[in-house]
Amino acid sequence: MIRSLLLLLPLALGCQTTNDLTSQPEGPWTRAELSDAKQTSSLADVNAFIAELKSQGAPIVVSTLGKSAGGRDIPLVVLADPPCSNGDEARASGRAVIYLQANIHGGEVEGKEAALAILRDACRGKYPLWLPNLVIVCVPVYNVDGNEALGPGLRQRGHQDGPDPVGRRTNDDRLDLNRDCLKADSPEMRGVLTRVWKVWDPHVVLDLHTTNGTRHGFSLTYSPPLGADVDAAIQHWSKKVLLRDVSDKLREKHGILTFDYGNSSSRSQPRSWTSFSPQPRYVTNHAGIRNRFGILSEATSFLPFAHRIEATTLFTSTVITHVAAHVEDVIRICAEADQRSLQMADEGGELGLSFETVSR
Repeated sequence: MIRSLLLLLPLALGCQTTNDLTSQPEGPWTRAELSDAKQTSSLADVNAFIAELKSQGAPIVVSTLGKSAGGRDIPLVVLADPPCSNGDEARASGRAVIYLQANIHGGEVEGKEAALAILRDACRGKYPLWLPNLVIVCVPVYNVDGNEALGPGLRQRGHQDGPDPVGRRTNDDRLDLNRDCLKADSPEMRGVLTRVWKVWDPHVVLDLHTTNGTRHGFSLTYSPPLGADVDAAIQHWSKKVLLRDVSDKLREKHGILTFDYGNSSSRSQPRSWTSFSPQPRYVTNHAGIRNRFGILSEATSFLPFAHRIEATTLFTSTVITHVAAHVEDVIRICAEADQRSLQMADEGGELGLSFETVSR
């Protein structure tokens, strides 16, 4: 009975329907908003949304990350006011750079809808701390191939509560793009390396997903960069400052329950809650190894699509607002981590290669 109540709790708290969203006077609107969360945005919908936002005078620059394995352009949006063209210019103005990426798996779609709505609302002034303190580099639909490979929801994401149809996990080369950060076999990841990391060197990476697996009572689970070789200050600020504050705010202000990403296993005794591998082939772990903050967002697939969009939007915007409010700390921690890495290279040091996990 307790488990049943926990699962139902996120449904009762903090839910806003898409009809409420579209009662606002100005667009553009996402496909999810227009369909009352029955459908998700196609690549054409995403491009039309961005174009309409740009035509309204939004302070955005629109380009592409490059082409996907299937030859499709991957939209890239930079939100900055005043404008800047690279990370050095952002840093010179005292602003931190955030890279917001969604839809790395084509069927995990609420991050895409949330990212578009967040861009629109930021341009409307909903988040007054953002533009003075941040440059936001956004790829709302990273896996454009998977997004366009629509199929029945029961086949593509059988455990997920809408929408239907929905996209495929992999790109057109059948690569899982969230396993490609080190080997960079995909043109998508090579685009991130050349158009995001090389140009912008973001301080914070937000990677938006939908989880599956354990049925728990949380609307969304999250993770900082994992790995014992991630800089200790990056780990501490991610876990003990940023994510703790964000989780508290979501619970207190919105009734949204969040927790550390993981799954419950009954195969081991005692029963455990375990996270994913610390390998840097994953997006957020890769950010951590680069001395940057990597934040994973995993909305719970068993909850309705509208609720998952809301939870992802609130989590993402709360993370970004916290970064904007502590921009000097974020910039300093990243710079100091870089200096420690350089010092280790000069003086010699040890990096762990094999580890044992322990309960915290």
